[in-house]
Amino acid sequence: MVRKKKAKKDVYSTDMRRYSVYPTYRRPEENTGQRRISVGDTLRVRVTGQDDDGNPTGRYGSYTVIIEEGEASPGSIVHVRVRRVSGRTVWAEVIQ
Repeated sequence: MVRKKKAKKDVYSTDMRRYSVYPTYRRPEENTGQRRISVGDTLRVRVTGQDDDGNPTGRYGSYTVIIEEGEASPGSIVHVRVRRVSGRTVWAEVIQ
């Protein structure tokens, strides 16, 4: 008769984060429920200023939105469609 060895629990495979006294920090996207922005999305953005080329700019969460070929004054709210995303910078065009 062949005896099988019981599988031992490996001490090093336990999840040590459960036993940690240090707090676990989440990314800002996880805290606010903000989703990732992709090409083709429509956003509602408040224009806050202009960039060096004179294009209106605004903020959407942690993203900086540059509105290309758009006429919008600071303080106005515009609906834009995303054309390109690079890191935390979004290039968009005005829909309305």
